[in-house]
Amino acid sequence: MRILGIVICYNPNIVELYKNINSYIDYIDQLIVWQNTPNIKEELLFEDKINNKLYKKVIFLGNGENKGIAFPLNEALKIICKKQDDQYTHLLTMDQDSTWVNFKTYIEELAYLDSDAIFSPNINDELMSSEKVVEVKTCITSGAVFPKKVLCKIGEFNEEYSVDCVDYDFCFKANAKGFLVIKVLDAKLVQTYGEPVISKIFKFQNHVYSSKRLFFIVRNHILLWRDYPKQINSRFAKVILIDIIFGKIVKILLMENKKWSKINAVLKGVIMGLINNRKHRY
Repeated sequence: MRILGIVICYNPNIVELYKNINSYIDYIDQLIVWQNTPNIKEELLFEDKINNKLYKKVIFLGNGENKGIAFPLNEALKIICKKQDDQYTHLLTMDQDSTWVNFKTYIEELAYLDSDAIFSPNINDELMSSEKVVEVKTCITSGAVFPKKVLCKIGEFNEEYSVDCVDYDFCFKANAKGFLVIKVLDAKLVQTYGEPVISKIFKFQNHVYSSKRLFFIVRNHILLWRDYPKQINSRFAKVILIDIIFGKIVKILLMENKKWSKINAVLKGVIMGLINNRKHRY
C-alpha cells in the first residue's frame, strides 16, 4: 500500500492538529495539509521545529480561502487518478480534530483484506461486535481509506454539498456501483463533532455549531434525501428528522446562545433543502 493522505484544516488548534497528524503520519507516504484558512503552514512548521518531521512528508495546498471539503478531496483524487505509475494506491481522508488510537492496526488490517472497498475505522467505539469487520452503508470522511480503483471508478466528490454529506453522497454512489463500505472494528479513531457540551440539568450531550454550519448540515441532509430516496432508510430518515432538525431546535432552546440566529438557520436549511436550492456553498 502506498498511501496519500489529506487533512483539511479550518482555523485549527495547531497544537492539537500537530498531535493528531503525528498519530498517523509515520504510516503513510505523503500528507496534503489543505489550508482553508491562512497561516496554517507557518504555524504548523513552527510547532514542528524541534522534531522536524513534517517537511519530509507534508505538502501544503490551498491559499487560505475556504474551499470546503469536496474541492480539496477532488484535488487529492486527481493526484491519484492521473498517475499512471501507481505512485499512490490509496487515499486517506482526515479531519483536523481526529486522532488515532492505533492507526498501525488499521493499515495492517487493510493490507490483509486487500479489497476494493471503502474502509472506515470504529469511530468513538460506535459499533460493538465480535466480528473484526462489518459491512455498513456509509461512513464519514475522517479516517476513511479509498483504494485508487474505487476513486477513479466513482469519480469526483460532490462539490454541490461542499462540506456536509459529501461523504454520504460518495458512499451512496459507491453502493450503486457495487462497492462495499467496510468498518474495521479493531481500528480506533477518536472524533470530535462540533463543540461538545453536556447539559448540567438534563444530562444529555449537545454538539454546538455556528449558525452558518447548522444551515448546511440541515440543508444538505435534506438534499441527500432528495437525491437518494431509496438509500435513505427509515432509521436514517429518523436521524434527519429527529436529531438533525427537531431535536437540534430543542437543544438550541435549552443549551445554546444566539438562539434565534441558530433556529433561523435550521429552518432556512429545511426550506432551501425542500425547494432544492443548491446555490449556497460553504
